[in-house]
Amino acid sequence: IFVDVIARNLAGRPLVGTPEIVANWYMVAIFFLALFGVHVRGGHIRVDLIEICAGQRTRAVLDALTALLFVCGGLALAAYSGTGAYEAFLRGERIELPEFAVPVWPGRWLEPLSFILISLVSLRHLSHQIRLALGGESA
Repeated sequence: IFVDVIARNLAGRPLVGTPEIVANWYMVAIFFLALFGVHVRGGHIRVDLIEICAGQRTRAVLDALTALLFVCGGLALAAYSGTGAYEAFLRGERIELPEFAVPVWPGRWLEPLSFILISLVSLRHLSHQIRLALGGESA
């Protein structure tokens, strides 16, 4: 992007394909891999209204239910987006530019990959919360 801006301003000629590559590769990677990173760090928005009054076991049960929802939702979104990525792969999806074609189908796999990773992290968190709820370990 930096080189494209310099070329556009100094030479009056932007680099061919920069918006297409940014929109179909970089932005997809930044968004979905950052979504996974936020989930790993536990940075999602939480409302702890009920948990303030609840005991450790109740909090563990609520966190386990939340983790279970993340596992199920992540797997469902991975299956849905994976179907789209597979269809893009079969079509050899690309954007035709005057000088060359930019393949975009590989970038489509970042979405289901992110949701699978989120599901795996949530599954690990679920097992930890189940152990807490059963009194197997302390917080």
